[in-house]
Amino acid sequence: MADDCAAVANGGTRYPASILKTVRTYDYGTTVYTRDNEVLSTVDSPDYNWKAVQQGMYLVANHPNGTAYATFHDYKVKVAAKTGTVQKGSGISNNGVFMCYAPFDDPQIAIAIVVEHSGAGASLGPIAKDILNTYFDEQTAENTTEGELTILK
Repeated sequence: MADDCAAVANGGTRYPASILKTVRTYDYGTTVYTRDNEVLSTVDSPDYNWKAVQQGMYLVANHPNGTAYATFHDYKVKVAAKTGTVQKGSGISNNGVFMCYAPFDDPQIAIAIVVEHSGAGASLGPIAKDILNTYFDEQTAENTTEGELTILK
């Protein structure tokens, strides 16, 4: 789902999902490995289709009627999101599905969250917000190495 969300964000190019960017020595002095952005596939569709889906996801997080508006309308970067609820039937709690990417105008991160018996997908927005906070706080740290060490403590 994160792959698909990222493909929507960048207009159809699919990259492998990864949480690994680089591997460094224990003292952070040397980069041992840097992950390449290998293209897995592309989805060929006119730009106006991508723009329509992107705008719809933007409205989910930024329009007062959007299902993720309460979580993201005043967030530090513009987020595009999609919420979903997997209905399980009478008497059984629904499963929640949520995906987003940010920043809307310069995508850097895509997130997908699925939680059993969590109810509506919109209830998962705060989990994504916590992930985004960690990501963007790290990006704005004056010293990336120092920020990484803080996250690892």
